[in-house]
Amino acid sequence: MLTVFAMFTVTMFTVFAIAVLTVTILAVFTVFVVVLAVVFAMTVLVVTVVVVSMSNNRERQTKNGCQDQGLFHTISFP
Repeated sequence: MLTVFAMFTVTMFTVFAIAVLTVTILAVFTVFVVVLAVVFAMTVLVVTVVVVSMSNNRERQTKNGCQDQGLFHTISFP
C-alpha cells in the first residue's frame, strides 16, 4: 500500500511540475510577444514621423525655396 501511495505522490508531483513549467514558459513567451509588438509599433511610429517630417520639409522647400530644415526644426524640444 505504501508503494502505491509513493508512486501516486511521485506521479502527482511530476504532473504538477510539468504544469508549472508549461505555464511559466507560456507566460515568458507571452511577455516576449508583447515586447516585440511594442518595439514594432514604436518603430512604425518613428518611421512615420520621419517620413512625414521629410515630406513636409520638401513641400515647404518647393513653396518658398528655403533649404531643408531637418527633423529637429519640426519637433520643438523644450
